[in-house]
Amino acid sequence: MDQFRLLILSSGRAGSTSLLNALYYSLNDSTRYFEALDDKVGISNNTLKFNSHLFEIRNPRTPFYLEKNLVSSPSFHPYEIRLELYNSYITYFDQVILLARKDIKKTIESFVFATTQEIWHDKYNFKDYKNIDKKSWDDEYSKVIESNQLIESLSNKNNIPITYYEDLFFNGKGFQKKFLENNNIRNLDYPDIFYRTMNPNQKYRQDE
Repeated sequence: MDQFRLLILSSGRAGSTSLLNALYYSLNDSTRYFEALDDKVGISNNTLKFNSHLFEIRNPRTPFYLEKNLVSSPSFHPYEIRLELYNSYITYFDQVILLARKDIKKTIESFVFATTQEIWHDKYNFKDYKNIDKKSWDDEYSKVIESNQLIESLSNKNNIPITYYEDLFFNGKGFQKKFLENNNIRNLDYPDIFYRTMNPNQKYRQDE
């Protein structure tokens, strides 16, 4: 059985969950792993769990192994340690997608809304939310800038292009089809599901 291991590394609020789900539901016989290196999961902070997870990546149970992580995690590691971790981690995968978002302002707004309202993966209208204090803005700004810098460093080090949220969602089906081809994702079992999930109407923020 041929196996294909795909890793999505993303800055926050850049469409990584939507992309992961779009691929998962449009492929037969796929395994999906959501933020394996997140603080709450704690895999990277436990050698036994981490090695067990690497074994699972090397020996997936299905032909398609799909995983996504945010480069802001694990937050208990400083920037340089996370960069070293991900430079090593990507070697376990056949294909790596780097995601980021061009619009820093809207990224921060999305983070502030999600953290204060505890709404991460549902549709919302930001225009109905006006309460952003300066501390919340500054905290999220520093995290967003650092995440984007890490994505850029991974791109430069490993010669992996960055895909931007704005292009993936707003440049149409033709861009999405080329994106799949460029990342060696061909012959989706249910392509209509992929394109429907990645339609701009399905993104979380509705007032843009």
